[in-house]
Amino acid sequence: MSINTDTLDKIIELVKKYFHDLIKPDMTIEKLAEIASPNLDKIIRDNEKVGLKYSAGKFKIEYVDEKHFTLEFEMYFKDEAGKWYKAANKSEPRDSELIEPSSWKTLKALKVVEFPIGAPVAEDEFKF
Repeated sequence: MSINTDTLDKIIELVKKYFHDLIKPDMTIEKLAEIASPNLDKIIRDNEKVGLKYSAGKFKIEYVDEKHFTLEFEMYFKDEAGKWYKAANKSEPRDSELIEPSSWKTLKALKVVEFPIGAPVAEDEFKF
């Protein structure tokens, strides 16, 4: 099955909007990753529904300058024919005041904080 690149383009557009609406004032780096996780899982599930197999990915928070940072993700999928697809997006620079001060100092020192994007937990695994 060959996947139309329009599918990936639509997903990227949804995530652009998501990155814009994601951040609330005084968030930690860990909270940003935690909030991003459900939507990144949804992207993986949506791609799997159209025949792609999720392989790996990463979510990054990157220091830009004294007042700005960006959010970025990359995910890799493979179709049944063995063709690879990359879904990726980087946000517009966001105001540093949205990150709480100690997390901002950490980001400023490290320049990039990266989190792996694992495969989502199957929905039926939540049953007790």
